[in-house]
Amino acid sequence: MTTMDTPYDDRPEKPYVDRTEKIWQDSFVRRHARAERPDPLQEALSAPSPLNRVGILERASNLITGDRASAYGDFGEQMRSLSRAFNGITGKDLSPQDVATLLMLLKIRRMQSATDQDSETDLCGYAALYGEYFK
Repeated sequence: MTTMDTPYDDRPEKPYVDRTEKIWQDSFVRRHARAERPDPLQEALSAPSPLNRVGILERASNLITGDRASAYGDFGEQMRSLSRAFNGITGKDLSPQDVATLLMLLKIRRMQSATDQDSETDLCGYAALYGEYFK
């Protein structure tokens, strides 16, 4: 019987190769033990494509009301801050509503070349937030 035919624990301690294998196995187990807990945001982002209209709207709703909403903060304040930054750089006078509209236009442009439905989902989210904050 060769060393390769015996179980790992029965093999005599070899130099670097066996220790590296054991370290890799241990780190693999630890990574996958952590991965067992699903992340709601990742579940929403990894929904099967293509989604129907209800699926796109539900996915957008999950994104703008879940972790992303708390991570990014208030949408209206984000648009105000972004309009001040843009106006300071360009000398233009865009309102927060203008900035939100530009973000939606960016998503529409990306929809023309994208193969997934992320831009459609984001556009629905931006439209809902726009309606809530600016109407």
